Amino acid sequence: MTDHTKECGFCGEPGATESMPFVGAEDERGIMYFHEECELRNVLGGLKHQAKICSCFLEGGDSNPPAGMTDHAEALEVMRLVKLGTWNYG
Repeated sequence: MTDHTKECGFCGEPGATESMPFVGAEDERGIMYFHEECELRNVLGGLKHQAKICSCFLEGGDSNPPAGMTDHAEALEVMRLVKLGTWNYG
């Protein structure tokens, strides 16, 4: 049975169902819990990265979710776009 009370290491919201070991900056070790969609957003980037308006492309840009959207909501949208086949990987 999955413990849905675990906090996601990427977005901070509960409901993380995946886990992986990690080693932190000061050699701390543990298990990081995460949502599958949050890990995907972490790898591919968020919506601003997709639109090429984050700091990777624009001086002064940021990679925060769009206004009014949480990190997890943005991750769900990234997952939706990937599943639709409309995510631009280039």
